[in-house]
Amino acid sequence: MEPVAFDVVRVRRNPWMTALTSLPLALIPIAIIATLVTGGPFAFFAPHLAIIGLLGFLASWRRMPFARRTFCKVRVDDELLRIGRESVPRADITNAELMPTDDTPIVRVKRRGHIAAENLVVQSGREAHDLLTALGFDASQRVAAYSLPSLAVVRYAWAPFLIAPLAVVAMGVSSRVHSAFNPLVFTILLATLAATFLKRASLIVGADGLYLRWLWVRELIATKDILSVTRFETGLGRNRSHGIEVATKAGRAVRLPVARSWGADLGVIKQRIEDVIELDRLAAHVEDGALVLERGERAMREWIAELKAIGSGATAQFRKAAVLPEQLWRVATDTSQPAATRAAAAVALGPTLDDSGRVRLADLAKATAAPKLRVALERAADVEADDELIEEALREIES
Repeated sequence: MEPVAFDVVRVRRNPWMTALTSLPLALIPIAIIATLVTGGPFAFFAPHLAIIGLLGFLASWRRMPFARRTFCKVRVDDELLRIGRESVPRADITNAELMPTDDTPIVRVKRRGHIAAENLVVQSGREAHDLLTALGFDASQRVAAYSLPSLAVVRYAWAPFLIAPLAVVAMGVSSRVHSAFNPLVFTILLATLAATFLKRASLIVGADGLYLRWLWVRELIATKDILSVTRFETGLGRNRSHGIEVATKAGRAVRLPVARSWGADLGVIKQRIEDVIELDRLAAHVEDGALVLERGERAMREWIAELKAIGSGATAQFRKAAVLPEQLWRVATDTSQPAATRAAAAVALGPTLDDSGRVRLADLAKATAAPKLRVALERAADVEADDELIEEALREIES
């Protein structure tokens, strides 16, 4: 790719503030030594110093008070990300995200082996997306994965109120067998409840939609079906929870909880979902061109053979125009199309793909949230994938 450059403001933590907020932690060994030498009760304060120091450090790390800001130029090419005079190998970049702010947007770049991320303030939202695209982390290029609190927080918040009556009933039943079973029954109920509320959920945001996974839940919300994305906050006092509510055109509201201490991540997730919605709105959608790819009543292997024939132009006849690769690409990249239709278009593209085309199809898979469709796109892009592997992927989608 052609190198691109941006004028940014690099925001870094103030080391003096980090050291100041960590000072209580440094006092712990001094308190212990003073106790051993003088016999005084100084070690008694060690737990208090640890708590104060840890909370202060975490607050300073997240809020970055009195941060250092320097103007510099960022340059991105195929091999390196250059921030001022510092060069970062592209292979060491693990993630890049847009952090929404009330002022100018910030692109946060995470590097392998570094706890602290690079915060680059850009001049506009358009420039932020250009930088993300140059780095290969824009919403149109790959999925973003997030870890969320348990869905039980918003879907089964009433469960703890049932543990007491359920425990009474269960222990009453077990008492008829033997009273020794009572502690075991109560422990099982309590462990089940705790596991349900501690099991974290996984959210994958791709160009095609949101894929939510938690215990028995496997939900895909297509981008085309999302009506709005808003923040929600419920509960009182310490039981207050907040997160993101996704309203669908079918009238359903899906709530995604976000931990209270992750306020910045809540904005990042909401921004990412809004980005994929905007991508879907701006994309050109296919109408009748995808109908030729439907399987119908054909056997799977027969369908695969015909798809490849379509892609190679072998089905072109007198008064029947060939399906051009550009048409197939439009279907494969159209997130409003059913997963089976997009996968069929990718399979049809197989015979015409060169190395750059396979890379493009593999990149399309990276931006796909639906796991079964992602596998089908990857296999269609793989030159070593035979008809058996492709058939397996297509059957998974149909199932």
